[in-house]
Amino acid sequence: MSECIGSLNPYWVVGFADGEGSFTVSMPRSIICRLKYGVAVRPMFLISQDDGEIIKKIHEFFGFGRVKEHTARKGHMIFLVDKPEGLEKIRNFFTRYPLQTKKKYDFEKWCQILDLIKAGKHRSIEGIYEIAKIRDTMNTKKKGKSNPGYMNAAEILSYLRAREASNYRAWSSHELEAVSKLYGKVSIYDIARQINRTPKSIYHKAIELGLAKKRNEWTKEEIEFLRENYLHLKDATIALRLNRSIASVVRKRIRLGLMKYENKRFVRRNSK
Repeated sequence: MSECIGSLNPYWVVGFADGEGSFTVSMPRSIICRLKYGVAVRPMFLISQDDGEIIKKIHEFFGFGRVKEHTARKGHMIFLVDKPEGLEKIRNFFTRYPLQTKKKYDFEKWCQILDLIKAGKHRSIEGIYEIAKIRDTMNTKKKGKSNPGYMNAAEILSYLRAREASNYRAWSSHELEAVSKLYGKVSIYDIARQINRTPKSIYHKAIELGLAKKRNEWTKEEIEFLRENYLHLKDATIALRLNRSIASVVRKRIRLGLMKYENKRFVRRNSK
């Protein structure tokens, strides 16, 4: 990588990342997750900014990663790197051009997690727990502990053990009664903790009991309608036309790379 690429200097990028960048490790659990242990380990590097042109230039500077809308902060764009080859390039870049703030400690721990993943540790309960313990010491001021889907290392270990045990345990009348009474009234994760089951098993049992419906897959016609209308129709209008929730439309639009940006400085069209 040269000392200056386009209009950006590597040292400027480092300074910008010191202020606006984040080295994170997402460890989501999902009621429809097909992973053996039900917990994914996803290291990421991202930069968030309300200036779409700056994000675009940073994307061009690195030459990999992707740009997307910030789902929680209106008007903000994100430069995101989450693919293994891209993560290694990010590691190499910030090793060559070191960070200057406390963020360098998050970077060091983030690199430890990359090494553990490379060694295959994320494929065992013990390894996932080890990764989670490191992750818990990162970004201490930004933890989404208020997010019902967030789990610390101890909760992850408990969840993994419960998931493993529930694969071999028959449902009791007490558990069935708890699902019948609580499903739809409290978080599925709260029910899972209460009866020591996994969220996925709660979800499938709720379907069996007629308390929940299977998730509807998007049809080709719906996707085509979304592609043709996302720029001139509001998400709420599309949701009404397709008989889907607004959240479902927004998620699908973002996954397809169909971006909206209010001042039209950055709009991605017809992404595949």
